[in-house]
Amino acid sequence: MKKIFMSDIDGVLANFDDCFSEYAKRKIPNLPAPDLSQYDFKKRYPSIEAEIEQVWQDFIKDDHFSEIKPYPGAQKVSYFEPVIITARPESSRAATASWLSKHGFYYKDLILEYDKKKYADPQMLRAYFEDRPDYLQQFANAGVPTFKRVHPYNAGITGKNIIPFTSWNLIPVKYILTRFPE
Repeated sequence: MKKIFMSDIDGVLANFDDCFSEYAKRKIPNLPAPDLSQYDFKKRYPSIEAEIEQVWQDFIKDDHFSEIKPYPGAQKVSYFEPVIITARPESSRAATASWLSKHGFYYKDLILEYDKKKYADPQMLRAYFEDRPDYLQQFANAGVPTFKRVHPYNAGITGKNIIPFTSWNLIPVKYILTRFPE
């Protein structure tokens, strides 16, 4: 079986945080400053969890995923011909595929799955690109080379199989393709 690369979208290829924050500011006057050390946006705004949950539901319902901007150079992931996996809801599949196409991403398959850990298989994956702390740990602990897009909320996640990066422009494609063979 040929091993594959796999990549998340939000927080890895796309700047979800800025887009959602701007949307939340339009919906909630006097939005408090977020606690960026928290991954879960509801925990970023603990004093208004219920309101943020409603903003999130509206964001999904009104399909604002198309407004998210890719990180500079993120299209580099296309060199790896990855399977894209995202925890976005199934209702956003068409918008997600359209966004990937619009922004020049090439990929083998698109999986919308909240529970990604079942894909943490070193026999299947050459490497994985992620930002969410629990998935970083699950994939790395399973023996999968895991590229961590660095954010304040995952700064403390380190380990043998975790490779941090701050910018797609710093990803050495040829090195990765040879370092993590099929």
